[in-house]
Amino acid sequence: MSTLSTALALQARQARSQKLSSATAPTTYRPKDIWTLIRERSHLVEKLEDPVHFRHWLWYLHRAVGGNHRAYFHAPPQHGKTSVTLWGLAWILLRHPGLSHAYMTFTAARAKEMNLLFRLIATASGLTFTGDQRTLRFSNGSVLTFTSADQGLTGKPITGVLIGDDFYREQTDADSPTKRMRIELMWGNSVIGRLHRATSVLVLGTRWHPQDWYGKLVEEQGYQQVLLPALAEENDPNGRAVGEALFPFRFTADELLAKKRDLMPSAWAS
Repeated sequence: MSTLSTALALQARQARSQKLSSATAPTTYRPKDIWTLIRERSHLVEKLEDPVHFRHWLWYLHRAVGGNHRAYFHAPPQHGKTSVTLWGLAWILLRHPGLSHAYMTFTAARAKEMNLLFRLIATASGLTFTGDQRTLRFSNGSVLTFTSADQGLTGKPITGVLIGDDFYREQTDADSPTKRMRIELMWGNSVIGRLHRATSVLVLGTRWHPQDWYGKLVEEQGYQQVLLPALAEENDPNGRAVGEALFPFRFTADELLAKKRDLMPSAWAS
């Protein structure tokens, strides 16, 4: 589904989301963890299975505020990592008011699309807000900015968490030395200087190229790395047996093996 058609589909659901405001308690709902928020509210927006396969990522999201964590997380496409992350951001806003956060992705169009989706999630979570396609301001004093790798960060410092969700749209972007350099310059020129000393930076992304920015974050800047392939390999972080599917409720091992046969080796490895 294209970015435009996805955004239109999200806009079509706005009428439904507006009905959620009277069914939620903006100032009193405080779920104890992200798991609880997803179980109790995600059905109002999307079908989202219990994300047991992402427990390591949720560990970082729960501890992001004030934790000064640096982590890179890899999981295959269509396993729900962006949705889980956005619900995690909603939980952070509920539990830690008054902070400034940012969500960065590969293009401005994608950032606007995620802004639309997050509005639905925020409303379902009982958050009230105003704002535009770039910045949402919440009644509890929190601010969430949506931006992209080609826009960078501007404005006030990030005092809560910065989420980086895919800096490269596809392999051709990661293969381009020019685009890789642009991301590195953007990071140094507009991101680092706006991070508070306790801000956590949590990055999701697909490894398309051995010299991409994710690799530099891990190898040169000391980011913790969590790699969750679709089919488990040796020493799997989740303790899976070799060949076991990451999330069999969505894709079984047989389905993943069939997909592997249809893909180029580089595409499967990503």
